[in-house]
Amino acid sequence: MTSKKNEIIYAHHQAPQTFSEIKTYSIAKDASLQTVKCTSHIEKTMVKSESHQELRLLVFDKTSRAISDPILLIDENDIKASHANALGMLDPEQVFYLQARGLTVNQARKLICMGYFKHVIEAIDDEKIQTEIINEIDREIGE
Repeated sequence: MTSKKNEIIYAHHQAPQTFSEIKTYSIAKDASLQTVKCTSHIEKTMVKSESHQELRLLVFDKTSRAISDPILLIDENDIKASHANALGMLDPEQVFYLQARGLTVNQARKLICMGYFKHVIEAIDDEKIQTEIINEIDREIGE
């Protein structure tokens, strides 16, 4: 593995009527390993609390791996909690479709990647940070 990224996210509800929303998006490429462990813990008597998780990991190539571990530790009944977990390879049919319309492999990957991160980038109010993220995607994918 050329690089390893290990994310550990922990949301601990220690008061009633608290709210947590965790969304992570990650891409594994070039023989990397991406690991995300996300735990939301709602303690007893923390009524009316909410905890939501959304973990999405995209694998670019067969040399890379991704591991996702969403965990809900719920010690109270009067709460709302959910988790979504999506882990998958870059769809070769999508890449082929875009290539058939004149894009290179890297252009197709970049377009798919930008769609993957689009709503994350748009949620950031600072245009400078948005530009930095787009530029980093350009550097990582090329073209």
